[in-house]
Amino acid sequence: MSRPEAGRGRDRRTGSLWRDLGQKRLDRVKHRASSSAIEGAILEDGRNRFVSVTFDDGLLRGARTAVELLEKYRSKGTFYLVTGWVRPNRVKIRDQWNQGRDHGSWAEWREIEARGHDIGSHTVSHINVRTNIKARLARSVLIRELADSYDDLRNHLQKPPVSIAMPYDAMTFASKRLVKRVYQAARVGRRRVAVNDLHRIDWYRLQSWALDPTMPMEKICQRIAGIPPNHWLILQFHSLGDEGWMPISPITFDGILKFISECDNLRQVTVREMVEEFKNTESENQSAISLR
Repeated sequence: MSRPEAGRGRDRRTGSLWRDLGQKRLDRVKHRASSSAIEGAILEDGRNRFVSVTFDDGLLRGARTAVELLEKYRSKGTFYLVTGWVRPNRVKIRDQWNQGRDHGSWAEWREIEARGHDIGSHTVSHINVRTNIKARLARSVLIRELADSYDDLRNHLQKPPVSIAMPYDAMTFASKRLVKRVYQAARVGRRRVAVNDLHRIDWYRLQSWALDPTMPMEKICQRIAGIPPNHWLILQFHSLGDEGWMPISPITFDGILKFISECDNLRQVTVREMVEEFKNTESENQSAISLR
């Protein structure tokens, strides 16, 4: 292989440098525009702290109880479905916390959606994109998990999904790149409190708090009350009672919702509502066909 000419190498590097500088300027302009949109929305409403309630895995019994409690306080939630687990199940359930559980039918999830709740993706089979060897080596596996779940939701529900919650809170560079081509937002999470700063938010790594269900109510409420202005806390649950991983008691969940409803300058919103209100970019929600 011949050695590249020095002059041509410099030209390529210079062109790349100018492209990088141009992209940085564009990012700064987008950030300023996004900040202005955020300030405008906050000023109109007066409440500048936000909280969302999300449920992973699509466990139907817990979802129905959660819906009743949410609506008791005139609130809505976001439910993330593993689309291959929805009846008729087409994917074997390997996760011990979900085996033998009812993940509902599409008709039952349409009923929940019709009540104003947000439905998002939790992939097709609840894959861990960080540890699954096939997902790390084969792009087609990632496409199936991310894009097919989008298509499932789009085809069976009234609205296509805007967000995905990554199973096991795992995200890789490759999966994030593909997620950006299908969804408008992606949620990960952690066991400690993490909030999203609306002025410098990463829509494809939204932080959530998977709270310990044994934590005293007082401490949970203290964390919620401590949301700073212009920040967004996403609460991550799986189910209620004795169902699923780390289930929270309905009494505790009711207490959390009651506390949120009584907090000053705090809005409870779905993930979809936040995306529609604050994401100041053109819609990146594309048909899964574009990935293939």
